Amino acid sequence: MSDVYGIHGQTLEVIILRCNKLKNTGLFTKQNPYVIVEYNNCKFQTRTCTDGDTEPVFDEKFHITLIAGILDMNIYVWNSNSVMRDTFIGSGRVQLNKVITEGFDDSICVIKTNGSKYAGDVKLIMHFSRNPLIRTADITDTETNQQADTYCSVQEGHWTYM
Repeated sequence: MSDVYGIHGQTLEVIILRCNKLKNTGLFTKQNPYVIVEYNNCKFQTRTCTDGDTEPVFDEKFHITLIAGILDMNIYVWNSNSVMRDTFIGSGRVQLNKVITEGFDDSICVIKTNGSKYAGDVKLIMHFSRNPLIRTADITDTETNQQADTYCSVQEGHWTYM
């Protein structure tokens, strides 16, 4: 797993475990935080942790399809409000180089406010394992009667063409 270039179409598993020491944006009640993971404009959102306050627990798993050349993702933490708009708590960036090269990263993402002040951190675990690519040159397109010049990978018994 030494290079980061053969990742296109591969799957990254991201588990958002919890947040620690979140900045408190709740005025009169405990805050209700949730986390958004953004990778290449695709967003994945945890459930809202009702009354999670500054130490919410999520333990939620997402599967992200990787794109060659994009080696980081953004993490956003928000406080869900029922009366007003949701309140931004903070954001941070997670580099993917370690998980891609080593297959595992047990990480803490420090989040900051828009003013770059510490707003807490997000504990996450990431797993990555390459699915072998299989050249499908022997497959013939039945409509055009031409050989396919593509690759595919096998994931959980299903073919994914790339």
